[in-house]
Amino acid sequence: MLIWLVGGCGPKASGPAHSSHPLREQADAQLKLVANFDFGAPLSPIRDERRAKAADLFLQSCASERDVSSCVWTASLSRPASSAGHGDVTRLQAATDVLAAQCLAKDEAACRAFDGALGQAHADYSADPSKLCAQGLAAACYASSQWDASGKQRRNLLDPEMLTLLTKACDLGDPHACNVAIDVASGKSEPVEIPGLRDKLQKAATARCKLGYSISCHAVTPIDRPRTSDAATQGCSAGYLQECDSIIYPDGNDDLVEQRKGRACSLAGLGCADLAAVVTDPLKKRDALEHGCQFGTAEDCVSLVKGYRTNAFAEPVPRRANSLVDYLCRPGGNADRCADVKP
Repeated sequence: MLIWLVGGCGPKASGPAHSSHPLREQADAQLKLVANFDFGAPLSPIRDERRAKAADLFLQSCASERDVSSCVWTASLSRPASSAGHGDVTRLQAATDVLAAQCLAKDEAACRAFDGALGQAHADYSADPSKLCAQGLAAACYASSQWDASGKQRRNLLDPEMLTLLTKACDLGDPHACNVAIDVASGKSEPVEIPGLRDKLQKAATARCKLGYSISCHAVTPIDRPRTSDAATQGCSAGYLQECDSIIYPDGNDDLVEQRKGRACSLAGLGCADLAAVVTDPLKKRDALEHGCQFGTAEDCVSLVKGYRTNAFAEPVPRRANSLVDYLCRPGGNADRCADVKP
């Protein structure tokens, strides 16, 4: 079994530092357990429960110590709203509240973390991000452009407030909001100053890229590959697992690609199928898919069953394929994926 190390590799992270205290130490210890799994153990949701427990411990550290790094890990280990479980949306909102207060106090590390946490939470955001938007937090304005808290529903393109809020978020320096505003404005019949939005997009993306926002670096024209790669590498090491998959690598650095993708896959089940597609070693392909399967991605389980049946992968324990079929076809399992693997 191959485990991609929690500590990562490459340059030391320049993300939010944390002081050592008991809650953080407990969270770090639990995080190490998340990446481990036993092929011989019965398949169950326990792997995902370990992830949720680690996220809960990081949230306690985030809330009690105002530790931005712990807040980052809380968000990274919590599922986005579209697939939330284990109270993940509630956890994201709690971390977001802490980060918002820190960001308003001019903590740039907290502002970066706030953008990511709110980005995951806004789809089911029960609080009112418009209040934080009024205080000048760009990510909150973007969230408000997507989520109408008063009506407790998603906004659609016909909502006149969408473009207004996107433009405000863009003016406050959110390049993603600028990009979405351009798309929305392009579909309007009335004249809109799209070139102005494009200029704002470049200025905002350049400014945020210099601060280490790797996603923003991708929007800069022309793209600065070394800066983008460095920012994403450091962000990945600091706990921004969503950035592990967005790194631009120099040619020939396949090991770094594998280790960064492996970090997100083994700790949160993110991008495991993508990792399996990148690595060439059949054992590494298998283990990447095993990580994804045990984190709850049924499609990865299906890929494993097919691989075991065709001998593309070696079964780590006898009857592994049969165990996966039983897991997918259990009462309350995934009926569609069960149909994919039934003999």
